[in-house]
Amino acid sequence: MDSTVSSKIQLSVAIAQETLDLVLIENIIASNPGLSFKLLNFVNEYSKLRSPIKSLQQALIYLGEDRVRKFITFVVIKTLNSDKPSILSNMSLQRAKFFEMLLSSMGLEHKKSWAIYVACYQLSMRYWTLIWKQF
Repeated sequence: MDSTVSSKIQLSVAIAQETLDLVLIENIIASNPGLSFKLLNFVNEYSKLRSPIKSLQQALIYLGEDRVRKFITFVVIKTLNSDKPSILSNMSLQRAKFFEMLLSSMGLEHKKSWAIYVACYQLSMRYWTLIWKQF
């Protein structure tokens, strides 16, 4: 298995835990230069800090658990499905946001992190449907 795919699977497993192990996530991201670049670029591009963040640890702490989960999910969905129609990835992310907002409005704030898993499940089912149609 490609090391990039392996690290993204490891990250997916890491963010599925109830509490994030930021040290583990930092180590996984550090082992992949592309992910390291994406994280630092993302944080520095969208932050309003005077000096740029230069370490992965600072970037993860700055983002916080919720945004780390979202960032990793976004990166995993976008890169693992780069050869698939982008509409599937976009729909998945839109559904995740919709489910997150729906759970919030229902008073289920503690379940918001499940929204992304529902969207990813839907994406994977759509993906496998496309594959089966090719046979």
